[in-house]
Amino acid sequence: MGRRASRPAYDDDDYHVADAAEHGQPEDNAFTHIGFFLAWLIRHDLVDRVVFDARICEQVRSGVLRPNELRDLVDGGLVAEEMNSEGVAFADAYYERYMEEFSEEFSDLPVYGVSDEPEYEARIAAVIDRAYAEWVKAGRPKLKTPKAGGLPTNLDPPPMPEIRFEVVDTSKMPSPHIAPDLEAKVIAAVGDPLDLMSTTARNWGLASINRALRTLGVSPTEATVLSGFGDEGTPVVSVVVVPGVSGPKLAEVFGPSEERTPGYRHRTEIVGGEAMRLSTGRIPPDNALWLGGWFTVDGYLAGFEGKWLSEGAAKATLVRLREALRS
Repeated sequence: MGRRASRPAYDDDDYHVADAAEHGQPEDNAFTHIGFFLAWLIRHDLVDRVVFDARICEQVRSGVLRPNELRDLVDGGLVAEEMNSEGVAFADAYYERYMEEFSEEFSDLPVYGVSDEPEYEARIAAVIDRAYAEWVKAGRPKLKTPKAGGLPTNLDPPPMPEIRFEVVDTSKMPSPHIAPDLEAKVIAAVGDPLDLMSTTARNWGLASINRALRTLGVSPTEATVLSGFGDEGTPVVSVVVVPGVSGPKLAEVFGPSEERTPGYRHRTEIVGGEAMRLSTGRIPPDNALWLGGWFTVDGYLAGFEGKWLSEGAAKATLVRLREALRS
């Protein structure tokens, strides 16, 4: 239910959500500047074609997929893995200046007042076009010192405090387990050794889940997320518990974000007498084949996938998981 890239981010909507709310703007506007930059990179073939496959790129170019709809695909972040080598070099040299030029271009609007509208995208695309042409003409220079002028006024991050770093061995930190009975059901259904944890959706912090919950009128503190990972080649399982919401409604609200992972193909199939969504995809860096799927029942959204699984094994596990959640 979302994979966050491992390298440091140029930007992330998590840095901006609180500030957007403070200025009375919708949460989606916290990602707009990132979405516009990503869409520009896609239109100029400066992205990694595994992260953004041909189908997604065409949808962005045609306008079917709007920039802010890329948010779930990249989990809100702008990172080097999303770009090809030319894109990384340009982002290294330009992104800090881009933040300033974004603010200057939209100085006629409130702070975080830029929404995902084609007219706004066209305005900033022209700015990036000029910057890219200048950068290419100058011989693609490496990282520049951002121009003077302080922090952008249209994107308003707080001043950075002094930071002290401490190395922590996270492997020794206890995982949260707020739903031990649910964890036991999942282990019995999946059958493979899993490193499980369960916590509130608020603590889990995945933007796509929290947005879906808001659509349903459910507080992230009232929903539970269970996640389990095995060793290399063993399954990944995830369950979102949303009490009082029907299975069909969960499928309607969560379904679009469940099927935005690049490289996956999805289909509906009757498994164990009921319909569920099955998924097949190849995932970098080893291009390994993953099989799995997702389904909803009243109060639950669940997904399961495994590396090099047979289709029969994946289906059998999904059926056991569905029966366990209903028990």
